Amino acid sequence: MDKCICCGNSGFKTVFQWRDTGQNNVRVNQCLLCGLMYQDIALKEEELNLLYNDEFFDIYEKHFLKFRQKQFRRDINTINAIKPPPGKLLDIGCAFGIFLNEALKTGWSVSGIDVSKNAVEYARSKYGLNIFMGTLAAAKMESGSFDVVTAWDVIEHVADPGKFLEEAGRIIKKDGILAIRTPNAECAFLKINKLVNDVFGDYFAKVGPKFEHHKYLFSVDALKRILAKHGFEVIDFRLELEDIVIVDKPSLINYMKAFAKKIIKMFEFFYRKRRASILLYARKV
Repeated sequence: MDKCICCGNSGFKTVFQWRDTGQNNVRVNQCLLCGLMYQDIALKEEELNLLYNDEFFDIYEKHFLKFRQKQFRRDINTINAIKPPPGKLLDIGCAFGIFLNEALKTGWSVSGIDVSKNAVEYARSKYGLNIFMGTLAAAKMESGSFDVVTAWDVIEHVADPGKFLEEAGRIIKKDGILAIRTPNAECAFLKINKLVNDVFGDYFAKVGPKFEHHKYLFSVDALKRILAKHGFEVIDFRLELEDIVIVDKPSLINYMKAFAKKIIKMFEFFYRKRRASILLYARKV
């Protein structure tokens, strides 16, 4: 990438690097102006979609369902305070339909989009929801047809965030709301991993996440800039804690990593700027 997709700056620094399974040297670069992080070698959209398989959603179902349900109840209450129902709401990357079900209870007419066959079938059978299986671009929704569009932990996964926001803006009514949650590129976990990596070598690549699913990581500044470029005005944002720590495959190193994450989360509680996730609400102008 010659220029940052958020601010247009051409200055970058490499913050993490590793070798992938094909022995390619993968770098995570960061914009020196707005703080956007991105992989210089990343999977294409169709390759990313293949990652959301049975194993991915088994982990989601095992660890995240109860946590997300509480989180989504707070989210829909916030949305309702900004733009009360009734109206039409679309959840992109709706997974098992938990958020859509919460929105339905409060009076919204709801639809969803997700690339996972298993998740879509679950949402349809358990909640009777209207879900399109595929990507936002493939869904070809009618222009100006939604009052609210949500994308919880989605924009960091897409191959082209600009095109994603352009399409989201096309289907949202004027003065409609776009709600986004995404990992914070300035969170304590990444900052501490970077420090450890600089001191001890290839730590991040060995035991940290490899951004396999994440093409981009946004700072608050970067996210605000790219939203403004695509016709959105930010009306509210906050930085959130992620209170869940997963040890999916028991091992000494994974338990040590989980313990370290718990310590980091304690630090994040007091230092809001370094919290794990960005939650942002924007209005289409």
